[in-house]
Amino acid sequence: MWTPEQPAQGLVYNVYVTMKLNVVGVTYASIISLAISYLSVIPVFQPFNKMVQWLRYIPIVGFNLVFLSLFTIGWPMKVAMLTTGMSFFLVTSMTGVVDSIRE
Repeated sequence: MWTPEQPAQGLVYNVYVTMKLNVVGVTYASIISLAISYLSVIPVFQPFNKMVQWLRYIPIVGFNLVFLSLFTIGWPMKVAMLTTGMSFFLVTSMTGVVDSIRE
């Protein structure tokens, strides 16, 4: 039986933790990407939107030093890396959808 003193192990627990991490990452990435994509309609924010779209070509490994200096190793760093990596790609696709809306 699992006690708070020892780390939790087992397939079910690890699947739960992974699913929770993915849901949190997708939620944060979707919110951030929607905000950036909708703001791209305003001309002042278009350069920022393009910069975020260009950042998707940089491997996520290039951001490790930034994440290590901002977050502790563990859950916050995992969420930040997942959110950042997914946001770069979601901004590109969401901006395309926002641009396709007819006036």
